[in-house]
Amino acid sequence: MHPFIPYVPKTAEGVTETDWQLALSTWNSSLSNLLRATDESFLKQITTDTSLHHFFETFLRYHASGTADVATGSTAEIQLVKSVLVTFLRLSELSSTDAPITSPPNLINLATVYGKSNVQTTRTVFGNLNVRLPQLVAQFVPLVPATLDCLHRIQQLYVKDSTIKSANGATPDTKAHDVVQNIDILLGVAFTLDSLFAVSFPIAHIFYDHTDFLPTIIDLYDTTLPGIYDVLGAEKGGGSLTHRSKIGGVKVALVSMMNHLLDARGGALGRERGFTRNRRRAVQRYDDVVVRSVQLRGGESLRHGAAGDGSGGRV
Repeated sequence: MHPFIPYVPKTAEGVTETDWQLALSTWNSSLSNLLRATDESFLKQITTDTSLHHFFETFLRYHASGTADVATGSTAEIQLVKSVLVTFLRLSELSSTDAPITSPPNLINLATVYGKSNVQTTRTVFGNLNVRLPQLVAQFVPLVPATLDCLHRIQQLYVKDSTIKSANGATPDTKAHDVVQNIDILLGVAFTLDSLFAVSFPIAHIFYDHTDFLPTIIDLYDTTLPGIYDVLGAEKGGGSLTHRSKIGGVKVALVSMMNHLLDARGGALGRERGFTRNRRRAVQRYDDVVVRSVQLRGGESLRHGAAGDGSGGRV
């Protein structure tokens, strides 16, 4: 059994076309051998081969970054992308113990990479893992406060009059640079959560059940994004079309994310019988989210009963 070599993109510095083709052939051959192995050999290599763990980690991290364009790749590149997903699918059907490649960071990246292009298979992977590894979902709980902390840090930079709270007298150029970084961060968070909620309703429930999550998303849509948009507009040239398009991308991802969240909660509530007081409260809370989501889809503010202002209420 030859060790896996870490994934390196063909655009990496110092990588020649010959190097890339050789590496691509090696990765495909190694995964093909792994998938042809018996269940026992497959599980043994998956759980003990550290070089394989590093390959999956580097592959998923790079492709989740959004810099890979699989659609324009060669047949061999597309085959590699498919083989990675098939490996996770087979593992999800066999394993009843944690494997290093099913760590939360890897699964988050897996959802980001495949949650849009192959949602059904990715959903099957997460569903199988949820059944075979019931403790897995709990490992995603720390992701909620970490995500909220990231969003709150950005939200605190903006106020309703769409100016940046700056204690260090930042210049307009510095502000513009910070805004561009914030847009990229928000786009990454929104797209990742959208993909994650699409493939795993139990993980969506974890976020929904945190009392601060929905208010944060609502404030992000209603206040933070308009603030960023206006700061870009105040800069010379009104901000680039790319940056404004990214703001639109954040809005679209938030709408899609909310739809998946509602699907997750709707399915759970629909299975309940004999509502207790807490369940009635959950339904009331769910109805409130539905109203806000419908307002968002209709182009109005996410805030209950509030009219949208500026560009913040339009997708």
